[in-house]
Amino acid sequence: MKLIKKVKKIKYFHVLAVVVSLMAINLSGCAFFQNAALVKPLKINADQGANNAQSFYMVVNPNETLENYMAQTKESVYQKMIAQTYKSYQLYPNTADSVDIEYPATAKYIGVYFLVDQDGDASATWSFLLPADTKKAMLDVENNAVELQK
Repeated sequence: MKLIKKVKKIKYFHVLAVVVSLMAINLSGCAFFQNAALVKPLKINADQGANNAQSFYMVVNPNETLENYMAQTKESVYQKMIAQTYKSYQLYPNTADSVDIEYPATAKYIGVYFLVDQDGDASATWSFLLPADTKKAMLDVENNAVELQK
């Protein structure tokens, strides 16, 4: 009788150990444990009048620094776009575009660059350095202005 109780206790602890280990495996795939929850969203809108001539690229560095932003040239941004180091989105003429961007919660700035691509070269560029606590940005490319919503 005592042997049966010991076997039942062993089986109980064995089952409990299996359940706990399965729960740990499931939780390890959870976003909370992978720091994916530390990503924030940002919506960037370009109004319909922002681009009436040709398509252009919006290139985003979601974890920008002030020093890096000041050192960027249109060629370096273009190369980082081609190498897919920065995220890029193509915006089309006479359309209002909206882009959702995710960035790390630890980011201080988000660099947003616009490139007009003519003949495979970045012929023109303009940019904005956005504070990372921005939730929505309305970009006015014609007036080189940005309206932020925190």
